[in-house]
Amino acid sequence: MSILLLASLALATPEVVLVGIHIPGLVGNEAGRAEDRLEEALKAEALEPVMADVLAPTLAGKEGLLIEDYALGPGKQLVQEARILYDRAQPGEAIPPLREGIEMLSQALQLAGSGRDLQDALLLLALCHLANGEEDAAKEAFSRAAMLDPLRTLENASYSPEARSLFEEAKSRVTAQTTGRLWVMASADAIIYLDGREIGTSPVQDFPVAPGDHIVVARGPKGSTFRDDVHIEASKTTRVEAALERRNLGHAESSATGRALQTRYLYQALGRYSEAELILIGGVVDGKSYLQFYDPQSASFSRVVPAESGSDAVGSLVASVPKLAEMLDESGNIRPDRVSPQVAPLDVGANDLLAGLLLDPPKVEVQASPDEKKGVPWFVWAGLGAVVAGGGAATAAILLAPEPSGTITVGPIP
Repeated sequence: MSILLLASLALATPEVVLVGIHIPGLVGNEAGRAEDRLEEALKAEALEPVMADVLAPTLAGKEGLLIEDYALGPGKQLVQEARILYDRAQPGEAIPPLREGIEMLSQALQLAGSGRDLQDALLLLALCHLANGEEDAAKEAFSRAAMLDPLRTLENASYSPEARSLFEEAKSRVTAQTTGRLWVMASADAIIYLDGREIGTSPVQDFPVAPGDHIVVARGPKGSTFRDDVHIEASKTTRVEAALERRNLGHAESSATGRALQTRYLYQALGRYSEAELILIGGVVDGKSYLQFYDPQSASFSRVVPAESGSDAVGSLVASVPKLAEMLDESGNIRPDRVSPQVAPLDVGANDLLAGLLLDPPKVEVQASPDEKKGVPWFVWAGLGAVVAGGGAATAAILLAPEPSGTITVGPIP
């Protein structure tokens, strides 16, 4: 079959990116078998699944940006909503979403972020308390912000003289205290971060830290991570045993609203960097299965297909595929009357295959001339590359360019 005919067939069939499902405890080979069942179900509905090995070349080198967009997105959205309320002279109403956003940004440090977004949010919290006449609460927020970066100076244009003075006082209190000491041992070689700042490779020994509450993160091999809130006391040593967890994309929020926000940002980021036509989103939470499409081109989610998961969680998702497929029109787009603002409230930390693709990406060897592949849909050249290369998970050879300009290796350095 010719390359042109293959490309024509690819264009005629709706492409659906399938990179795992969100089911707690579904990892390794078991996760792979679940994905295989969904792949067959999609094919039965005349849809063409795009698997991780085909997607990997498109994401190569962009995994970190994708993770940062996803991890920081929900918290930053809540902080932005709070800032709008503050600017409208509604500081009291701004505090609840701001506190939730601060917690999300704190959790996001496990995957991404330098701590600056968290500090900005704490400073806004201090301003809200100050505007509300709650000076003690404002001082506490200023102190937490100063702990993250005691060298920062607030800009005159953005902060009042009173706010700048209170922050300087907080910085002085932080720097005047006798430091405590931090030791961090990890179950494997890991990079250690304190409040979003890299402080060394494990083991970290006798590291001076200002007294107070801090966030310790360890990032180890194959996407493994550890996060812990620690309290440092003056003149005392705090020891942390970092038991690295299997790769995951963070811990799910406790509320359905928070989980839905996490799911939204994860798949919006995946769509932004993958150039996909459609993405399948599926998982099981609290005995219910959820399945829906996301269309990155229109930034639209389909309606969610819910079901009781029963004793076969994967089976309940497979059984929902025909109903979900009915939400597409003849061109493979989500029907206008099937678009929904609702997003499934999934456990973002329970998709082992997607976590592996982003946190422990395969080495990808690409041979192509950038000029030659301009204008060619990603799924055509990446998919053909995977076919020619034998469908290997780590390699895709792009053969549309008649004279390759060189070899680029993207991925972990052995």
